[in-house]
Amino acid sequence: GLSSWFFGGGRLYLGGTNVMKLILASMLNKSQSKISPILKAAGVKTALCIPTAANVYSPENRGWQTDEMNTLQQLGVELDIFDVEGKAPQEVKTKMEAHTAVYVTGGNTYYLLDHMRRSGFDEVIRAWAGNGRTYIGCSAGAVVACSRIDYIGAMDDPSQSTLTDFTGLGLYPNNLVMVHADHQKYGPIAQDLKIEWERKGNRVVPLNDDQILLWDGRETEIL
Repeated sequence: GLSSWFFGGGRLYLGGTNVMKLILASMLNKSQSKISPILKAAGVKTALCIPTAANVYSPENRGWQTDEMNTLQQLGVELDIFDVEGKAPQEVKTKMEAHTAVYVTGGNTYYLLDHMRRSGFDEVIRAWAGNGRTYIGCSAGAVVACSRIDYIGAMDDPSQSTLTDFTGLGLYPNNLVMVHADHQKYGPIAQDLKIEWERKGNRVVPLNDDQILLWDGRETEIL
């Protein structure tokens, strides 16, 4: 049958059971109140947490990631933390199959995609997707869900990876999500990138730090 998400009195119907719910955000701690009813409706109580994107930062410069992860924990989501860097595909597959929700944190998108490829995560998640499962992506985790990642340009440092192919996971295939659209530091970069990539014929969806994007396989909803 149909499952549905409820928010603000509205109703978003998800067609069939082979759909994967996509929840994309710029900053979870700023969008906590919006994401809370969505997680409840989706029945997300535990999630496999991929913190890999932040590995490029020293531990004392990762406080923002702790805040981000705490946001989900405060909403009652238990996180099973699993860094994909250095992992083998079979290990990734076994871990993924134990979960119905995956949460990918912020950090460096280029580094993240590099290690998703090396560990086979990119292949595993494409097979894992569907069946009412949920993908939560924040910042880099949101960008990597798109069809490509190089549109994020100078917002991230591409030298943190050896990538030459910038094809993303393709979980959100239609548009490019421009995170941090209203951020004090990254906002102006985001605006310039949006113009540049729209000129190239792409549809770019700006996402402010307090907004979340929902996708049900057909409709995009910005809250």
